[in-house]
Amino acid sequence: MSKIIDIKTSIVKIALKRTFTTAIRSTNHIDSLVVELTLDNGTKGYGVAPATTAITGDTLQGMQYIVNEIFTPVIKGAYLSDYERVLHQAFNRVMFNSAAKMAVDLAFHDLLAKQKNTSVANFLGAKNNTMETDVSISCGTVSETIQNIQNGVEANFTAIKVKTGADFRRDIELLKALDSEFNKSTKFRFDANQGWSIIQTKQFIEELNKYSLNVEIIEQPVKYYDISAMHEITQFSNIPIVADESVFNSSDAKRVIDERACNMINIKLAKTGGILEAKKIKKLADEAGIPCMVGCMMESPAGILATASFALAEDITIADLDPLDWVAKDIYNGYLTFNEPNIILKDNLNGFGYNF
Repeated sequence: MSKIIDIKTSIVKIALKRTFTTAIRSTNHIDSLVVELTLDNGTKGYGVAPATTAITGDTLQGMQYIVNEIFTPVIKGAYLSDYERVLHQAFNRVMFNSAAKMAVDLAFHDLLAKQKNTSVANFLGAKNNTMETDVSISCGTVSETIQNIQNGVEANFTAIKVKTGADFRRDIELLKALDSEFNKSTKFRFDANQGWSIIQTKQFIEELNKYSLNVEIIEQPVKYYDISAMHEITQFSNIPIVADESVFNSSDAKRVIDERACNMINIKLAKTGGILEAKKIKKLADEAGIPCMVGCMMESPAGILATASFALAEDITIADLDPLDWVAKDIYNGYLTFNEPNIILKDNLNGFGYNF
């Protein structure tokens, strides 16, 4: 039985090709924590997670402290085969800190797959290696947004996630411009990132219904904690409402399901703290007949690989995993291929297939 004998952490920064702006934040780089676990047979497992302070509250320094000082005493010396109990015990030592938990969870899954000489996707039960993603369009002026969407369409993306919520007047003006520039072959997903009020959300939906746009979803229109508002909007809207920041864990998922506060749940590993909790959310959603999509922070390709592996195993087909479009391809070409809009996991990966 393999035992974990060492844990190390390091920090990786990746430059973006262009600035990413939402209603919550703006950034031109990706900050990530890398967790390295070593087994007594020398096998190493790696997990990577982003520091998205505005959303999860995690900072790089805080993540390192949590892993090194809070999780390590539980994990070091533990047997890999006992991973579910070990992760449960470690993660229960501290509230929140979902990104730090994600990095550790993924390092465990990397080792578990390597022990079986297979990829993480196959270990989780995936039957294929390809999935389609949308492309996210940052908040900007109407003309900037139209141009960026046109660039996305020309790059073969069929689904476009439009960031809204920073300027409501601009959001309303944008609809008319979209209707005049694009036909129903382009699928739109609007993400307000908690930027609207109930009244604004209803106004946006009413305005949207004046046009013939092909709209798939409206994501997290109001504050994450306002579940009653999410319920009211979900009952009002003829367009599916997605809970994103309102759902970090399975308890959150149960609440929005019980209160009928969404039509879909966006699962992100940086919110759930990794794959184990993500699977619990998916199970609850399946039992309630509520579909799930997968999303991500602006995070490293290593994190995108982990989310794609989970999604392929869970037969989730709606994906917002486009940070690959924001970074240089040589960062990830050892384990992923990105043929816009398709993410393709490389064949014969051992674990996740990356090293640091």
